[in-house]
Amino acid sequence: MKFFALLFWCLIPLAAIAQHSATEVSQRWQPDVNSWFHQSITKRLPQNPACPPPFKDIIASKSPFEIALEALPLNPEKENEYIELLLNQNCQRFLEIQSLADVYFPLLHKHLERVGMDRDYAFLTMVLSGLNPSFRNNKDQAGLWALDFVRAKRQGLRVDQNIDERRAPSIATESATELLRAYFDVFEESHIKTIAAFVKGAKWTNARTEAEILLDPEMINVFRALKVCIRLRENFERENQLVFWLNEFNAFDAIPITDTIHKEALISILQLEKNTFNSMNPAYIGQLIPGPYRAVPLIIPVEKMELFKQRADSLYAWKPTVKKPSPPPAPKGEENEYIVQSGDVLGKIAGKFGVRVSQIMDWNQLRSDRIDVGQRLLIYAITKPETKKNKNKSEDREASTSDVSLSPAAKESVYTVKSGDSLWLIAQKYPGVSADDIMKWNKISTDIRPGQKLIIRQKP
Repeated sequence: MKFFALLFWCLIPLAAIAQHSATEVSQRWQPDVNSWFHQSITKRLPQNPACPPPFKDIIASKSPFEIALEALPLNPEKENEYIELLLNQNCQRFLEIQSLADVYFPLLHKHLERVGMDRDYAFLTMVLSGLNPSFRNNKDQAGLWALDFVRAKRQGLRVDQNIDERRAPSIATESATELLRAYFDVFEESHIKTIAAFVKGAKWTNARTEAEILLDPEMINVFRALKVCIRLRENFERENQLVFWLNEFNAFDAIPITDTIHKEALISILQLEKNTFNSMNPAYIGQLIPGPYRAVPLIIPVEKMELFKQRADSLYAWKPTVKKPSPPPAPKGEENEYIVQSGDVLGKIAGKFGVRVSQIMDWNQLRSDRIDVGQRLLIYAITKPETKKNKNKSEDREASTSDVSLSPAAKESVYTVKSGDSLWLIAQKYPGVSADDIMKWNKISTDIRPGQKLIIRQKP
């Protein structure tokens, strides 16, 4: 209790506020147990650390950023929740996040100083992602700064099936700090409104006063966690891990690639540890690493450099193994040979014979739903071909049971937007389709709404 009393004496005067759960922030503080970073930290941390660590001889004075946070009425019980979340398990989580801060804070401070922002904005990354560049949640926020897809695209970041620049610490931080500076100027140098705009958006923030923002449950969580993180880092005595990290990073280097290469080829041919490779290259989220792309270095262990040079031809030529399709189940019903007509799609043919599209693909060993005029298809019809009236009823039933319906135009489908969807999430449902494709096909911006119909063109 003496520790908590001293901590709150260092923070701000006590006041009362409605309680709100810290669950969402605490989930962002969970360690990535499979990452190379986490494994390295675990090996480095002392077996029995002082918990809590001792205070420094001189308590850090509050920055203008911290002073602005004093406008938040304080609830000591809820502050304790955040402190206990960080200091549980013999302070292991606190020491892990602090160790990651030693890695990333020099980079964050450099970019914040470049745009003239308070260095304490670096603590937002502690709260929003737990300093995990591979972070992603079900709201499609990703990277150190937990940027959402729409904001990332507006900032010019590349987000597609192969590369997510939100997960590239340097590029994402450059964009995030420029965004913070823009909010800071728009909201007349208000730290409270700048943080709120970054977390919940400029429109939401513009419609509220600082006092109203400080009563919002989500923002209460963010501000409270920020204050705790700043005080714990600035006032506790601990060993800086930067020298340790520099020694660890010496075992890795950037490798130049001249052509597109499969990630699986690098991992298998060079015999790389998969989790380590992904930890060092969080921006490369897909199976292909584009050769012309140079914005984010590709990192591999130094000891594998020579092997890469020796096996370069094999690496570039490598193709994934195509699994042989399992034999389709024995068909039932009368065998029919159908010749594809102009305007036909598999859904239309399936409706005509009362079968499923997947069955036609199995019977004819089709790898996609693309068909050509004149192509011969075997159809094992259990029922006779439907009349036009019955066929339309069947198609109506099929359309009503799915948010993706086939259009009469060949090779197009219609997707109905659901709550929580983003263009990036929708694009992931269709191989080879990007969010930019969807915007171009529908002549829309990144703003979508539930119930909206989107045309999706299937790529060959």
